[in-house]
Amino acid sequence: MGWKYTLNTILQNPKSKNPAVVKTATWNIGIHQLSLLFDKNKTTLQTIEENIAAAGYDTDNVKAPKEAYEDLHYCCKYRDEEVVGQHPE
Repeated sequence: MGWKYTLNTILQNPKSKNPAVVKTATWNIGIHQLSLLFDKNKTTLQTIEENIAAAGYDTDNVKAPKEAYEDLHYCCKYRDEEVVGQHPE
């Protein structure tokens, strides 16, 4: 599964009551930053961040619930120091 598939799954999270409508999304792996272009008449940054958190990933403003984080694949568990150590910068 590639990162584009994963990103699309996160942004269109079916667990969310209000799936986000995002026009473009770019993940900068070097600085771990997601840049989005979205129509603020159709969604909000809060909704997008809630979708990302519901998929198991923290944002600056919304922390992923423990259950969602635990559902992540082992290699994606960014809070686990052992996993982070396996992904050199």
